[in-house]
Amino acid sequence: TNEVQIAYDIASIDVKSLEKSKDLTVINELSYGTDFLSINTEKAPLNDINLREAISYALDKESINEVIFESTSKVANSIITPTTFGYSAKENKIYNLEKAKEIMKKYSLPIKIELWIYEDTSKYQMAQIIQANLKEIGIDVEIKTLELSSFLQLSAMGQHNALIGLWYTSTGDADYGYYPLLHSSSKGGVGNRSFYDNKEIDRLLEEARKEQNQEKRKEIYNKVQNIISKENPIIPIVYKTYTIGLNKKIKGFKFNANGNHILENIDY
Repeated sequence: TNEVQIAYDIASIDVKSLEKSKDLTVINELSYGTDFLSINTEKAPLNDINLREAISYALDKESINEVIFESTSKVANSIITPTTFGYSAKENKIYNLEKAKEIMKKYSLPIKIELWIYEDTSKYQMAQIIQANLKEIGIDVEIKTLELSSFLQLSAMGQHNALIGLWYTSTGDADYGYYPLLHSSSKGGVGNRSFYDNKEIDRLLEEARKEQNQEKRKEIYNKVQNIISKENPIIPIVYKTYTIGLNKKIKGFKFNANGNHILENIDY
């Protein structure tokens, strides 16, 4: 109707209809955010590294992207996004149901766990797909929806088995993603709700903070990603995208992956 010239956070279900309009432009770009499955590594039964590996193989991330986000997001292979300094393009585990089932043969099934989410439609839909995925390998998932303040308070205390989390590495540097989510000093409310404790990861993250050579920092973060992809305290699911609708008359709009888009040079 031309009453709004720029709109942020367009729902994925509306993107296709907007793209058909001759008067509108749709921008769909990666942010610094990642949706992930965070697993409490201190609480049985998911303190078992092999069980976490089975879960990582069982998650059908492509279906999550297609069904929930209309394929407007991108399947994640890392906690940090490709737009973030320190990201490694190395492939993470891909969906492999048979491999997951093979790992699960050593366990007495079914295994029962709780999956925590806060009140959010996309998180609930994501939890339902994860629930169905894990059912196929003998893990019964009870989805527990909490009000956000309770979700944050109780997960900081480590009362969960697993939760669906979201983190924005808003500085654009891997340190702001990896250190709060993985360093042992960040356990609990600071960000490390997987309660992950790995001395080698601690050492690497501390070394990266001191290293001034950026290429060497990239190498350090590549090592971090390799370790995390094997131990799976956090399993990345999809990268968040910013979907923005623009009137085609708008000129000078500048996209920013941290969400603070630049409007100072707008012409209309």
